Amino acid sequence: MTELRKRRLSRFGAKGLGCLGALALVCGGVAAPAMAVDAAGSSDATIVLGLENAPANADGWSLGEQMHYVVRLTNTGDRVYGFAPTASNLSGYEGCKWRQAPANQLFECPGLITHTVTQEDMERGSFEPSITYTRYSQNDYKGVATELPAVTMAAQKVRTITYPAAKGFKPADADPSLEANLGDMSKIALSVSKQYNIRIPALAVASNGDLLASYDKRPINGGANGGDAPNANSIMQRRSTDGGKTWGDEIVVAQGATSPQRKGYSDPSYVVDYKTGAIFNFHVYSQTAGFVANDPAYTYTADGAIDEANEHTVNVAVSTSTDNGHTWKGNVITDQLLRDAAKRYDLRACFMTSGAGTQKMQEPNKGRLLNQLTCGVNGDLTKVIAGTVYSDDDGASWHLGELTTTTTANGEWRFDENKVVELSDGRLLLNSRTWEKSAGGYRIQAISEDGGEHWTDYRSTAPYLRDPGNNAQIIRAYPNARPGTLRSKVLLFSNTNDQGDRIHGTVSMSVDDGATWPYSKEFRAEGTGYTTMAVQPDGRIGLLMEPDGGGWMNIGYTSFTMRWLQDDLVTELKMAPQKRAEATVGEHVSIPLGVEHNDPALADTAKFEGLPAGLSYDEATQSIVGVPTGAVDAATEHNVTVTLTEADDGTGMPREATASFVLVLKPAPKQLDQPSTGDEGKPGETKPSETKPGDAGKPVAGARGSAQGTVHSPKGGYVGLAATGAVSAWMTVASLMLAASGAAALAFVSVASRRRAQR
Repeated sequence: MTELRKRRLSRFGAKGLGCLGALALVCGGVAAPAMAVDAAGSSDATIVLGLENAPANADGWSLGEQMHYVVRLTNTGDRVYGFAPTASNLSGYEGCKWRQAPANQLFECPGLITHTVTQEDMERGSFEPSITYTRYSQNDYKGVATELPAVTMAAQKVRTITYPAAKGFKPADADPSLEANLGDMSKIALSVSKQYNIRIPALAVASNGDLLASYDKRPINGGANGGDAPNANSIMQRRSTDGGKTWGDEIVVAQGATSPQRKGYSDPSYVVDYKTGAIFNFHVYSQTAGFVANDPAYTYTADGAIDEANEHTVNVAVSTSTDNGHTWKGNVITDQLLRDAAKRYDLRACFMTSGAGTQKMQEPNKGRLLNQLTCGVNGDLTKVIAGTVYSDDDGASWHLGELTTTTTANGEWRFDENKVVELSDGRLLLNSRTWEKSAGGYRIQAISEDGGEHWTDYRSTAPYLRDPGNNAQIIRAYPNARPGTLRSKVLLFSNTNDQGDRIHGTVSMSVDDGATWPYSKEFRAEGTGYTTMAVQPDGRIGLLMEPDGGGWMNIGYTSFTMRWLQDDLVTELKMAPQKRAEATVGEHVSIPLGVEHNDPALADTAKFEGLPAGLSYDEATQSIVGVPTGAVDAATEHNVTVTLTEADDGTGMPREATASFVLVLKPAPKQLDQPSTGDEGKPGETKPSETKPGDAGKPVAGARGSAQGTVHSPKGGYVGLAATGAVSAWMTVASLMLAASGAAALAFVSVASRRRAQR
């Protein structure tokens, strides 16, 4: 035994790592028969499969935990052979091979081979690893190939865990009150050199408030060099229970494999059913062919169904979770969606766009689940069209609407990965990347008025939303806002705002249902890649990106607040009156409050502190109006605080503004001894004929001289004359009678006033 072999055996030992035996194929203490050789002489091999780590829980492995295996191979013959694995239920085994293995030397590959505990393992209660090698009589895997018996080891126990069932819930709305903030980016999934690449983010919020991040794990030896389908990719997921601060272990949503036949799962996209709490993870299921690679095609079985088992079929698959994303069950829905459409549109392949779909919150088709499909047409690799996949029965069945046209009033447009969002009036807006920048470096859009079944009104987003041909995300910031309100029209869009490269990660905001996108802010100058967003339960907006490799690798997470995007949000109520105003007792006054971003669809409630009697809020003019009353001998200062509150818009997020100012109240001008004989009236007197509707607001109850109270009025409603108390009433009568009948009336009022004072 060589010193190297002694050192390696000493390092790994025998306890808990399977077993080693000389001149035999040994694993788990069971010896296999000696192998026949293909040349003169005799040769046997020793191959041992060992486990390098232990489960965190003594009761067994848990869903999502990763087992790490090592293969140790000794060529115990008298000549050089090559050894390469040809099949396994493990991941990363393909690189554990030796093109020339001299006799009597030990070879090992620790750290490469893994297995992540899956739903199937948990249901079975165990996992038994297996790997099969082929021995080659010549170097570089040439010569006579002899397949060796499969190497196994004792099955590993997997714990069965029951998770609470998901429940229906309301989607979260952004919180406009949060201070401006962009969180630091944390990388939550990283590629490993020469083992696998990480790409393609998806983000969702479960009914229990957890954040779910899904992505591709793409093995380098998966058949397409760690790339897109048909590589043997797997859909992975991590969970955050604290709003994105930390992330739990990686679990498998859909497990790819290289043997016995290659299968891969790519491009995850979440759809959440808020009615039931179920979560759907859509993805590609591929075998030999990808969207372009290796001649994808839809073929049919004898009964007219799409042959989903055909290796050239690019399938649409969906995994469903009813326990907040802890466990998943997969299903292939290619035939369900495309049996007729594949023939009608002459399609070669389709896939669901990664990121996130949505659910309609209002009519028509309230409750409909929606996700977007991208399809390629036979005979023209550049002809790419889009369509909506929808369900009206909580995901029990799925249907496909009409696909988009490529011939528009603006020329031949090529769609690509596309997203959909519901507008405030129930229509849908499709927003798409273009194939080879066919819209001049901008996104393209279309409108559906029937829940995604048909599309019209094709147009470019220019001069907004520049795009290099990259996947993006569009969402509603306030999905619960009632139709017609300001917040209901707010859309958020994330992409790489550049027409050349996947750089300048940017979030844009529309406040008019996507008609314009005047507000935007960059969150990352460097490579950003695909992005996706979700409104979190804490009112922040979570965002995933691909921050490395120039925007082509790894998954990064950050979050931001609405006021980071725009500190002075144009949808949020604000008030800025002049700091100092003046009024005179008995004279009409109007004091503008400087109200901005008032929602015309919502009623106002105004609350005052320190407001002099006779004044109130006029919603039509958004001012304090009226005729001040009360006995004031000299100019006095009133510290007035106004709180303006609008009715709830469905989000539960208050729409309120508070402001303070100083109101200097001056006494009424002294009355003359004799009434005027002309029409000009007395100083400070308001003629009845000059009083206009809306000059005085609804009265605010209060003590003599100043008042505190609340005024409720419908938007645009008329607010009547103020009730100013007994003294002001007599003054009003006096003023009217004086204007009507001169000195005689004044004498009458004087007597009446003395009598009232004596009571």
